[in-house]
Amino acid sequence: MNTQRVYLNVPFAEKDEAKRLGARWDPSARSWYILPHVDTDPFTRWLKNAAAPPKKRAMILIVGIMALTITNLKAYSSATTYKRFNKP
Repeated sequence: MNTQRVYLNVPFAEKDEAKRLGARWDPSARSWYILPHVDTDPFTRWLKNAAAPPKKRAMILIVGIMALTITNLKAYSSATTYKRFNKP
C-alpha cells in the first residue's frame, strides 16, 4: 500500500472544513494532507503541485544566516591574523 501523503494548501480560515472532509494535520510539515487512496475531488482547491511536504522556510533562513556568519568569521579571522603578524 502506498503511504505517500498528498499535501494540501489549506488556509487557516478553512482548516475546519478540510478536517471535516477527512484531511489530516502533519505537525512536522505544518501542513494538511490526505492519503493517496482518498478521493481528491473535495480537495481540488487545496491541492498542491507536488506530493512532497512544503519547504521549510525557517530551515532555509537558518542555513542562510549560518553561511553569512561563517563568511564573516572567516573575514574576521583573516583580519586579526594579518594584524597579529604585521605589527607596526
